[in-house]
Amino acid sequence: MTESVTRHTIRQWTVADSQDTWTVVKLGSKNYINLLFKALLFRRSSALLFSAAMTCVLIKTESNITLAKLFGGILCYCACIYFFTLLGFLYYLYGPPLRDMSDVTGVYLSDPDNNFWVAVCKDKVVGTIAIVKKDKANFDKNVKKVAWLRRMFVHPNYRRRGIARDLLNSSIEFCRRQGYDAIELITTENESISYIPYCGRFIDYVSLLQKLALCLVEEIDILTDESKN
Repeated sequence: MTESVTRHTIRQWTVADSQDTWTVVKLGSKNYINLLFKALLFRRSSALLFSAAMTCVLIKTESNITLAKLFGGILCYCACIYFFTLLGFLYYLYGPPLRDMSDVTGVYLSDPDNNFWVAVCKDKVVGTIAIVKKDKANFDKNVKKVAWLRRMFVHPNYRRRGIARDLLNSSIEFCRRQGYDAIELITTENESISYIPYCGRFIDYVSLLQKLALCLVEEIDILTDESKN
């Protein structure tokens, strides 16, 4: 267990943290609504589908395109995209993607290579992070043991306090002790998967923090002079 000068404590998750943890996860997940909406809105396939739909409507009604019709079509397009974004968010929140949150003990605390931490401020959970062992490395045959960084969220009211940095420190130290070779995380940048070499000695700390910032977990200024060394 670690305690920060900002008066928050990083410790292992307990059953008593269940309700607060779920609240943090829900609030943190809301960041992805606008991100997903923008990604779908400007997706090439979405634009092509919109163009095809508009063309079909104009042909069906045998009418010419006008500025008003184009504007109305764009509004309908945006509304449809946002509606499906909300459906996707609800599926993510209450469907299989977050099913592990209903069994934190079984998923994260029953295996010594897995763990789940919470950041606590004034007896309230304000941040979460988890490490789970990947079945196998699919990006480098020389890497034998890979950790998957998951469920990193910080309560919106407690950001910019170094909580994400301290959560990350705890997970990295855990990976060192458990002999992991690499840490994997999924970023929102181009829907890519990023692999951060660990090599049993050190991790590209700044790179990892920057990728986490892209996930809207914490702003980029969580990079400190200490983390850059």
